[in-house]
Amino acid sequence: MDHERRMALARRVTEYVLRRHPDLIAVAVHGSTAKSEDREHSDLEMFAVTRCRTETRGYGTIHEGIVVEIELVSEEDAMREAGTVTGKWPMAADGWIHTIPTHDPEHILPRLAALASHPDPEKLARSAAVR
Repeated sequence: MDHERRMALARRVTEYVLRRHPDLIAVAVHGSTAKSEDREHSDLEMFAVTRCRTETRGYGTIHEGIVVEIELVSEEDAMREAGTVTGKWPMAADGWIHTIPTHDPEHILPRLAALASHPDPEKLARSAAVR
């Protein structure tokens, strides 16, 4: 599957999740597809931000041989996770920074990217000291 078809699939996944979660405020593609580094058999990795926590953690399927995964995260959890600096930073921040929005009427994705790319200097120093 090429990049254009994978992105069309991402838009269909977005519509599917929107129909099932009316409190959805943002949906994005991340991983290799968001960086246009996807190959024929690359996974399609997505996340969706909901207004409140939901019991549904996400959805996954295989479509035309492609693994499709979408994780659901509350707005509160997304803000906390994007601003968290751990031993996995900056790799963990990449998923918040390099995204392709498929639904973001409230423009939350740029705020998440800003939190991830500009962590609190004290948190960053503490994380570096732990290593």
